[in-house]
Amino acid sequence: MKLKKKEKEKEKISGKKGYMDGLIRNLTKEKTKSKDNIILKAKTKSNVINIEIQVLDKGNMFKRSLFYCSSIIMHSLTTNTAYDSIPDLIMINLLCYNVYENKNKYHWTYGLIERELKKEDEFCKMLNFHFIELKKFETQINKKNVDEESKNKLIQSNPWLYFIKNPNDKYFRNKETPNIFKEAREKLLSLQVNPEFYIEYVKREMEFVDTISGEKRGEKRVHIEHTLLFLNKGTELNEIKSYKWVSDNELDILNNFLNNKNENREVIKLAEDLNIDEDSLKKILDKLKIPYINKIKRRKL
Repeated sequence: MKLKKKEKEKEKISGKKGYMDGLIRNLTKEKTKSKDNIILKAKTKSNVINIEIQVLDKGNMFKRSLFYCSSIIMHSLTTNTAYDSIPDLIMINLLCYNVYENKNKYHWTYGLIERELKKEDEFCKMLNFHFIELKKFETQINKKNVDEESKNKLIQSNPWLYFIKNPNDKYFRNKETPNIFKEAREKLLSLQVNPEFYIEYVKREMEFVDTISGEKRGEKRVHIEHTLLFLNKGTELNEIKSYKWVSDNELDILNNFLNNKNENREVIKLAEDLNIDEDSLKKILDKLKIPYINKIKRRKL
């Protein structure tokens, strides 16, 4: 099977960033995260399921998954524990980029197999790898020539993948929706209005932004929005400075704007001081529910 050529270590993130971290209900779970991936390890009665959401393509995805696999197996046994305590292992890799050249297939499964008989036995069932290309799945869903029936079949066969992409779809908001999706959606909605969680989400999002090389369209607007959010929540100035989203002068301008009374919050002046488009600034303030004065500019004679 042909793979795409290794891309640059740092690439632009396309699409939405708000992927759901967990995909399964489980008895116990452990989460770790870095700037480019999120890992969730779940344990059932007989299996360990390791789920990794990989945001940036840093290459060597297969060896990376194999390394995590060996680490999980090694740490599954304690001293004087019998080998039969080693659980069956399922490695699920959710990729926010494409690896394979095949444009139609998005779910790739690998496991052990007896070469001569080409059959699975008890040994073969102990280890399985899944690589799922989320961008290709989304492309399949959004194809213009796909009829509603075919689309629904695709969703029904991959409900969690679709939930990650669009938890607000009508498929998850009707009487026939399974309870597990209703519960997951309610959890997302509750987190959405949780200010502490939202701040952590913004921090996480900015970690991704900081790892991408090159200038991005609207980057300054995003940085101003995050700065206003943190200022409005009462975050210490020194902490905000450490993120280096805006210059110290711009931080003072934004802080003074929030500390002023409503009658002094002229959006036109703020836009000029920050050298940002006025309409973009209004959208930020409206989104964060920050009041401002919208005075009309006087024409110069």
